[in-house]
Amino acid sequence: MATTTVTVALLIFTYIVNISSLEETEHPNILFIYVDDVGFNDFGWNGNTLTQTPFLDNLVSEESLLIDHNYVSFVCSPTRAQMLSGRYASHLGLQHNVFTENVPYSLTRQVSLLSNEFQANGYSTHLIGKYHLGFQAWEYTPTYRGFDTFQGFYNGEETYNTHQAYVKGTDLMYYDLRDNEDPDPDITDYSVYLQRDKYLSLMDDIDTNNNDNPFFIYLAFQAAHFPPQAPDKYASLYCDPFADDTDIESNTRHNKDIDRVKDEDSNDVYLPGDCTTHDIHMAQMTSIDDAMEIIINRLKQDLNIWDNTLIFFSSDNGAAMFSGDNAPLRGGKGTPFEGGVRVPGFVTGGYLNQDRKGQVLNEFPVHVTDWYQTLLSASNIELNYERSKKLHASSIDIDSDDEIDTKWDYIDDYNIEIPIDGKDIWNAIQNNIIDDELLGREILLHLDEIDCDYESCGALIYQNW
Repeated sequence: MATTTVTVALLIFTYIVNISSLEETEHPNILFIYVDDVGFNDFGWNGNTLTQTPFLDNLVSEESLLIDHNYVSFVCSPTRAQMLSGRYASHLGLQHNVFTENVPYSLTRQVSLLSNEFQANGYSTHLIGKYHLGFQAWEYTPTYRGFDTFQGFYNGEETYNTHQAYVKGTDLMYYDLRDNEDPDPDITDYSVYLQRDKYLSLMDDIDTNNNDNPFFIYLAFQAAHFPPQAPDKYASLYCDPFADDTDIESNTRHNKDIDRVKDEDSNDVYLPGDCTTHDIHMAQMTSIDDAMEIIINRLKQDLNIWDNTLIFFSSDNGAAMFSGDNAPLRGGKGTPFEGGVRVPGFVTGGYLNQDRKGQVLNEFPVHVTDWYQTLLSASNIELNYERSKKLHASSIDIDSDDEIDTKWDYIDDYNIEIPIDGKDIWNAIQNNIIDDELLGREILLHLDEIDCDYESCGALIYQNW
């Protein structure tokens, strides 16, 4: 009898060791999704909104770990830079504003990026949608920053159907839609449909059955950013887009070549029928919900890779106060109050432990910088501070054999560490094991001693404050 007991114990121990070893060698697929300018109460799962997002509401309640205190920057570019670099925006010099088409700077190549880390470890890497990290030279565009492919737009905003934008402060317009480095012409699809379909097309091209070549896809939806534009079928859920529609030729719903307003501060905003900006914002949210249903079902049913995929979902900042819904939080986009920096977020996918689904992570605040180390940890990749070194052909010195950027190699040569500010929270997400350092942590939300005439010069989280 004693011999049998010892044998069973050894078998159980061997099984546990084998499972642990298997998990340490697994490299799950990663899908990171941003929605744009979406407020804390812009989804239905809080139970206090008229916005219709039934698919995501169910996904969160049944198959996801909801992140209750999910913090980002109060505008686009700093959030995206923090996610990809793991560093605070103020450590990158990006705390002041967002990138525009007429500024001569971008996210620095002196720091490592998450996309470079994945690419260096055998992942196929892809960016779909909004980039918004600068493009004053080819070396600062996505396919030179660790992404194998790019299907999207460089700047912060554009029209949803014709994909055009104004150069800030001018009447000059430009077309902003790219297929890798080339213009992607003659596209008139509504951007949510376009980004959804680019994702589906990409999945057709990926060898999803080869675990030695997993994927990292960064899907950055344009919606629900300004301008307020949505297909009639979604607008009709919240208003009458055809009310008093007497001048069809000048109506932007029908004449998509003029579906443009200059900027968010302009009063020249076209709204169809009796619709308000909030109506169209809600319509954009429902279009996202439908797109997400197709994206998730493709993973679950068509490709049968759900069990080896992790999905991270977040807004990049709070909603603009004239369109979205940040209730019950104070403030919105452009302010460091919670309405501007605390946003919806969740983790899902078949790779997420079953007992974490339908739960809420609320023991500590999560910050956008945490995703760098967390995604690497989830993927069993060692942090190696991989930087962007790819050069455009026009930048290669014909008298040199170097085809990579060696400008910043002194960072490695002299062991100059540019530390990661975020924490690794993977064990808390996957296993509900919370390190003490995450409890009562300090998080820098905002620091700007220059542009703070009409807002606070800084904001942070400290313990319970």
